[in-house]
Amino acid sequence: MCNFVLEQYPNGMAEWKFPGVKYGWSFSVRDRKRPIIYLLPRQQFFTVAFVFGQNATEKMLNREFPLEIQSALSDAPKYAEGRGIRLPIS
Repeated sequence: MCNFVLEQYPNGMAEWKFPGVKYGWSFSVRDRKRPIIYLLPRQQFFTVAFVFGQNATEKMLNREFPLEIQSALSDAPKYAEGRGIRLPIS
């Protein structure tokens, strides 16, 4: 997944972070302005997290994505950075 994201964003920067025991490790790919994708390792699986700005949110809701993703995005709280969703990947 990381390689795919970096192919789409050749100037992306990949980095591991450990903000503390409460949050654990996270891996992200960022462009100059914002994170593109977060990967959060968990026991036996990982969670992928995305944050979509207003324009990206509108595009996502107007395309054919699985209902689970569209529902998660439309129900997500709106923050200054946009709407964030997390999806478990096993």
